[in-house]
Amino acid sequence: MGKKIGFVIMGYGKKLDGSTGRMLDLDFAYNNIIKPVLEECGVCSKRGDEIAGPSIIDRGMYSLLLRADIVIAEISTYNPNALYELGVRHALKPKSTIIMRDGKGSIPFDISHNRLILYEHEGETICDKEVEKCKATLKKFVEAALTVQENDSPVYEFLSSLTPPGFSGQDLDDYVSDLVGKKSDFYIQKTTALAHEKIGNFEDAVKIWEKLNEERKDDPELITRLAFSIYKNGKPDKKIASENALSLLGGLPNNTHDPEILGIAGSINKKLFEYTQDVAFLQKAYKYYNKGFVLNDNNFYVGENVSNCALLLSAFYAKKAKTWAMSTFYKSFSKQNIQEVSNLVEVYKKNIPSQNPENDLWLYATAARCHLELRNFHEYKINEQLFFSKTTADWQKTTYQDNISLVKKVHHIWR
Repeated sequence: MGKKIGFVIMGYGKKLDGSTGRMLDLDFAYNNIIKPVLEECGVCSKRGDEIAGPSIIDRGMYSLLLRADIVIAEISTYNPNALYELGVRHALKPKSTIIMRDGKGSIPFDISHNRLILYEHEGETICDKEVEKCKATLKKFVEAALTVQENDSPVYEFLSSLTPPGFSGQDLDDYVSDLVGKKSDFYIQKTTALAHEKIGNFEDAVKIWEKLNEERKDDPELITRLAFSIYKNGKPDKKIASENALSLLGGLPNNTHDPEILGIAGSINKKLFEYTQDVAFLQKAYKYYNKGFVLNDNNFYVGENVSNCALLLSAFYAKKAKTWAMSTFYKSFSKQNIQEVSNLVEVYKKNIPSQNPENDLWLYATAARCHLELRNFHEYKINEQLFFSKTTADWQKTTYQDNISLVKKVHHIWR
């Protein structure tokens, strides 16, 4: 074979690290650290979602675990597939496997015997300084794995007489070369759909997600992306689109610990409450947002939505006879929760360097909303002005003003 092959074991997208309760952007780590380092070392980088053809995923995965010159396992969120694949690699090959993860989480005992590359996320992504530091460390590991060839598999370390399995030479080489040389249509389509979502072209995103859902049935991530795009596309009308999206999600929100699924389900149910005034939708939105915030209490945006739902419930029950106690409970809960969100926002402002202007925008929006409910009017005005100075679209202002109006209405703030 020609160019050396590097197979990367990891999850995709933004995933929850259950040991720390943080959301981590795994794609950011792959695209900004792992893939550039492999390519700099002259190694062709392949991740599972880049393997061509949905019908050969398993065959391609096992072939690459056996034949890849180097395997990098990023295990920050303890994705079960990634851990299984790491075990298979350790059983097949005594050398050239690198393990890395975020340094704030726990490390399973069986893996703790291995040398690990530890790096730090700040928020969901990784700051520029940490990216460069991690790249330098990973490059040293890759170069050593390709040249020194030290045993890094605990299987072959503790079973020293074990012989690695052979393979059928040219046939497998030809198959792997063909596999690596092709671009995965699935990966291209998925990337295109996400790009459509980013610019608000949800109609074309829906078409692609529908196709991918046909290819890979019962994939929670693909189902969620399709539901989200249908909801945001708003056709034939917004109410019907929301109902269709919720129907597509089915029981996923009730059986998941994925904050992204919970957040989308919360948003859809909240909208359906606005369209129907059926409080059952609002109660579900509150439930899903609250569960998502418990799982990922570093996400100030989800925390703000918990309080927004609580305020809406307070306003709803205030209109009903004999439900003043419920109204008071939700109003009190919102204020207590928003204090926690406010504290989190201030930590972000001080400690987490800005990498995304849009994140700054909503950081100030959330800060302003928190300070208003807590009646810190001076800080409210400062953050509101910072928010408006960074807005680039009318919908951003409308979203913010709707939330502010809700806070003022429930808490009788007239300023």
